[in-house]
Amino acid sequence: MEASRAAGQCTLGKLCGRVHNADNRIDLLITNNWYYRNQSRTWRVLKPGQDGRKVGVKDVDGLWVGRGCRVKTKIRDLLPRPRTYNKTFGYGWHKVTDDMTVKVYDTLC
Repeated sequence: MEASRAAGQCTLGKLCGRVHNADNRIDLLITNNWYYRNQSRTWRVLKPGQDGRKVGVKDVDGLWVGRGCRVKTKIRDLLPRPRTYNKTFGYGWHKVTDDMTVKVYDTLC
């Protein structure tokens, strides 16, 4: 993995991974550094209604889903061509690429 990409830097300084917590019931855990995603110093908590920028993270690199939970998302990818789709994530860390905006709209635990 390229070190600069793992360190939470935006592609070309403009494309940055984004996560928005649109679930009004639960906090979300994100990381600003995919390579160190298992170290708590890279974690930030998104309260309902917040996105990464609200908690000081310009480029979100990953999203955590707790054991026994699933999150429903709407994802907007820009590359190789723009598309929007729904995806459900289960337990563990999930990579957020620099061209991706992830809106979490429901959490099931």
